[in-house]
Amino acid sequence: MATYMFRPTFTFVFLFIIIHALKANRTFTIDYDNDMFRMDGKPFRYISGSIHYSRIPSYYWKDRLQKMKAAGLNAVQVYVPWNFHEMEENELNFEGDKDLVGFIKQAQEVDLFVVLRAGPYICGEWDFGGFPPYILAKNPNTIFRTMDSTYIKYVDKWLDVLYPMLKPLLYINGGPVLMVQIENEYGSYKVTGGYCDHDYMRHLRNKAFSLLGKDAVIFTTDGDRDSPELRCGTIEGVYATIDFHPTRKWRQLPVAAAFNGLFVCNCFEYTGRFYLFDLN
Repeated sequence: MATYMFRPTFTFVFLFIIIHALKANRTFTIDYDNDMFRMDGKPFRYISGSIHYSRIPSYYWKDRLQKMKAAGLNAVQVYVPWNFHEMEENELNFEGDKDLVGFIKQAQEVDLFVVLRAGPYICGEWDFGGFPPYILAKNPNTIFRTMDSTYIKYVDKWLDVLYPMLKPLLYINGGPVLMVQIENEYGSYKVTGGYCDHDYMRHLRNKAFSLLGKDAVIFTTDGDRDSPELRCGTIEGVYATIDFHPTRKWRQLPVAAAFNGLFVCNCFEYTGRFYLFDLN
C-alpha cells in the first residue's frame, strides 16, 4: 500500500519539476548586436494586429482572435484602458467583458502572442486617454502624465493591481505576453504643448520592472516626425520603438530589432481642421 501511494506522488512531483523547468528555459530578449528579437535563444519575428477587447463583447473574443490567426498573424497588440476597469474609485472590475486575463488566455489558446500596451495613458481614441474621470473630479488641479504627487498616487495604486495580474502571463513565465509598453507616445505630449518629465518616465520604468520582474521586456512607442518626440518619450533601460504611417520613412528608427510600435493606416482627424490630401 505504501508503494502504491508513493507512485502518484512521485509522478506529480516529477511533472511539477518538468513544467517549471520548461518555464525556466523560456526567454524573450532583444539582441542589440544583431538587431533582432530572440525567443528561447532563436531569432524571432512577430506580425501583429490590434484588437480592443474593451470594444468587443467577450462572447466574440475567440472568434476575432481566430480570424487574426487565420489571416497569418502570430500576435495581437492590445491597449488596457484604466477607466474601463475603474470608473469609480476603488470599484475595480475584471469580470465578464472586462476580463483582461481571460482575453489574454484566449489569445494563448489560439496560439497568438500578446503585446500589451498598459498605459497608464493610452490612445486608441479612447475617452480621457483611459484615465478615470474621478481623479480630475476630486482633484481638479492634478497635472496628468507628470510626477505630480496626486497623479502618481493614483497611478501607483492602479499599477499595483494591474501588473501583478499580468506577471504570470509574461512569456518568460509561461504566458503569451512578449512585451509591455509604458505610457504612449509621450514625446508627442511635449510637442503638442504638454510636459517632458523624464522623472515620470523613469518612475513608470522602475514600477514596471519592480512588479513584472527585471527580465520583463518593457518598451515605449513614439512618433518619428521630430527628434523632440524621441528625446521626451524614450528613457534609458527601456526598448524604444517608433510608429509611422504607410507613407513615412523610418527616419529615426532606434537601434535594435526593427519594430513599428503602431502602424497607422488610417489616422483620426481633428474637428475643425481643414484637410487637403495629395492623391498623386
